[in-house]
Amino acid sequence: MKRSITKMVNILVLVAIIVSLSGCIQKADQKVTVDIVNIKDDLQNETMIDMKDDVRLETSIDKKDEVKAEASIDKKDDLQDEININKKNELQDKTIIDKKDEVTNFQQVNESDIAFLDDFVIPDYETIRTDKNSVVTQSEGTFGGSSAIWYTIGNKGIVYFYNQVLDKELKAISEPAYINYAIVGKQYTLRCGIHVGMTEEEVYALLPDCVNCNPSDPERVSAQGVLAWNVNAFPEGWCENYCDIIMANIKYNEELPWYLGIMLDNNRVVRAITTCYPTAG
Repeated sequence: MKRSITKMVNILVLVAIIVSLSGCIQKADQKVTVDIVNIKDDLQNETMIDMKDDVRLETSIDKKDEVKAEASIDKKDDLQDEININKKNELQDKTIIDKKDEVTNFQQVNESDIAFLDDFVIPDYETIRTDKNSVVTQSEGTFGGSSAIWYTIGNKGIVYFYNQVLDKELKAISEPAYINYAIVGKQYTLRCGIHVGMTEEEVYALLPDCVNCNPSDPERVSAQGVLAWNVNAFPEGWCENYCDIIMANIKYNEELPWYLGIMLDNNRVVRAITTCYPTAG
């Protein structure tokens, strides 16, 4: 009986040992599993970090390359701009030289060449205004930077220009003063041979080195360097009635430039002949 109890006890102890060993093995397996999972996570994290670092490095390299490429393009553009500017300056310099040559060839006429009547006299305002053959037109405009009233008086193929300068209150501060005249009748011929009714080709046959100017855009002179026609020396809009002006330089005893203006209509026929001081007013 005693042996049976002892044997039973031994069996129970053995079972307990086995159960204990089984639990230890299970815990060991669990620990190994956890370690494997941890190792896997660490590996993934390390891989992700490496990949992230690679991406950052690659991005940095790409950005650096882009910056270099952009800097290279900017330098190339700057160089091209500099080349273009230099070429433009060279072209402008050459153009200026060419223009100087053109100005040298600007048609010259003597003061005596623009005479058309031996007894031509500028009439005073009241005399010409009250003449029965006169047609008087009054208009508002400017003169010498001030407001003015213009009087355009046509009489026997000649148009006379007078004006009165106004003060800030638009009151006349002077009597009408003579400013200029223009020949519009075919009955008069300048001593140089120019007259109303000629064609542009006929004008250039007599004065081959004349220069053209557009009265609507007087800075557009066909030989740059020649002064623009002074449209402000006439009633507003009068010069613009003509499509083109053929200009020649009048030689006289004063230094102030003085131009002959041969006014053309749309058919390139002379319709008026006058003069102006391009730098006055």
